[in-house]
Amino acid sequence: MKSNLTFVEKGTRFLVNYSALIVLAVLIVVFGTLSPSAFFSLNNLQNIFVQASPGGVVALALTITMIVGEFDLSVGYMASLAGLLVFGFMVNHHDSFILSVFYSLGATSLLGLISGLIVSRLKVNAFIGTLGIGFVAVGIVYSFSNGALITGKTPHIVDTLGLGSIIKIQNLTLLWICCIAILWVVTERTPLGVHMRAIGGQARAAELVGLPVAKIRMWAFVCSAFLAGFGGIMLSMRLGSGQPNAGNGYLLDGFSATFLGRGFYRAGEFSVPGTVVGALILQVGYNGLAIIGMPTAAKYYFSGGTLVVALALGTIAGSYHFKLNDRKRKK
Repeated sequence: MKSNLTFVEKGTRFLVNYSALIVLAVLIVVFGTLSPSAFFSLNNLQNIFVQASPGGVVALALTITMIVGEFDLSVGYMASLAGLLVFGFMVNHHDSFILSVFYSLGATSLLGLISGLIVSRLKVNAFIGTLGIGFVAVGIVYSFSNGALITGKTPHIVDTLGLGSIIKIQNLTLLWICCIAILWVVTERTPLGVHMRAIGGQARAAELVGLPVAKIRMWAFVCSAFLAGFGGIMLSMRLGSGQPNAGNGYLLDGFSATFLGRGFYRAGEFSVPGTVVGALILQVGYNGLAIIGMPTAAKYYFSGGTLVVALALGTIAGSYHFKLNDRKRKK
């Protein structure tokens, strides 16, 4: 079927659909040109992916709630909580690695369940509800550790997962890839994923056709808290310690990654592949700025600027696809 779009409209659609990939490609070209030997070295490429992995998992956590039309401001605090708890259980209570991970993810999942109930059942605004639960997580962190870093002897598997690699691919990167694969299948290839998108698009319409909107949204918050905690555990294994505020900064990076991702894959919508590209954009930018010797302040300029650009691109992409779909309906 022949397209009725003009050349300008086709160009606009291309830019909207692939804006995130274009931004990533431009960053790679720029930093690769400025410092090719350092930027394209195997060690640096490994470093980009391993540094992106914990934050990438936290960004995926945020994506789950965004797909169902909500957002979770507690993900950074959940990451910090789980990262601290897992080391606290291993070092101070001498629990096994598996048991420590179970306790830590159980704690964040329980808080996620409470968030989900508050937002989906009590109809509290997600901004207020998740921020409040985030502060509860901070309170648990300081009650558990008095705000001190937790370090000490841990099982060998912590170093293996945090610093080891398989066939030149860091174990943390492999864990991130596993999370990406599982979430992509769930959100793109299952009825649950279809229902999640329906709820995120038109919650009232989804409710009218019989979808359990409140239940799905509630479990989205549980999944978000679980993933955020998992990302925090990954970060703590890389750092080799449990730090009270280690994951707090992942909230803004997560928002940047998810909104940048609206310019790829399902343009105008939140998606797992889009968030992955967004996370890589951020990490390539941070890495490149460090390689060319920019001061620390440049990272914050880049982070803030990227968030603004991400929100703008996401809004443009959503508006463009709304107009395009509206035009199709009228025809």
